[in-house]
Amino acid sequence: LLENDTSSRENIFNETHLRWNVSQQWTFQSSYKDGIKKNNSKFFTTRNYRITYFETEPKISFQPSASFRISVSYRYSEKKDTSAMAKTTSQNFGSDIKYNALNKGSLTAKANFILIDYNSAENTPLAYEMLEGLKTGKNYTWSVGYSRTLANNIQLTLTYDGRQSPGIKTIHTGNAQVRAFF
Repeated sequence: LLENDTSSRENIFNETHLRWNVSQQWTFQSSYKDGIKKNNSKFFTTRNYRITYFETEPKISFQPSASFRISVSYRYSEKKDTSAMAKTTSQNFGSDIKYNALNKGSLTAKANFILIDYNSAENTPLAYEMLEGLKTGKNYTWSVGYSRTLANNIQLTLTYDGRQSPGIKTIHTGNAQVRAFF
């Protein structure tokens, strides 16, 4: 049995960014975003949604030298589905560190604690979109990346990502990539 379906996705949003260099070492950034995400499927009606959302994220960075930077951020977001009356509130507490060593490469590390409150069933396409692939409750994500130029036109990148959500085993993902620039 072969099924054909036509579907459409739409994401319309307004976004504002603010950046203020408080001093040579300290930077404050803030962003605000609101919009509507829509998905319409003629055959798979469980994938239909219309989500209104907004999010705001202040971020403070400290960069004492050209080779080292540390940042902390907080992101708050709310999403509402107009048809299913589903609502989610998300708070993301994050930090990241970046270190660049001349002729040796760059190392980045990120960590996030994400607290999510959701009022509907979690095993639906709508929930996946509203929860951004995570689960209700306390979620943790982290990543480490290393990038180095091996020759004038060859670059090596190694990355590791991890994720822990309530009731699910920790997910580990690794990636190695070699690029040649012409």
